Amino acid sequence: MIQVFNIPLLRPRIMHHIVKLFLLPGDLVRRRLGISIEEDGGIIRSFVNMCVWGVLLTVLVLNLQDWF
Repeated sequence: MIQVFNIPLLRPRIMHHIVKLFLLPGDLVRRRLGISIEEDGGIIRSFVNMCVWGVLLTVLVLNLQDWF
């Protein structure tokens, strides 16, 4: 078995991509509105991410109930 995650230089890159993917919906909306992080863009990004990921996870959990 190859242990890819034990390579010290690969772990930060993987985590960086996971974080970028997690923040992507909020970043897209923030950029579309033309708001920088310094201009309360972090609040907008957090709100959009909470809504997007909350809806996706709620739908996923409700659909998983049918499997059990």
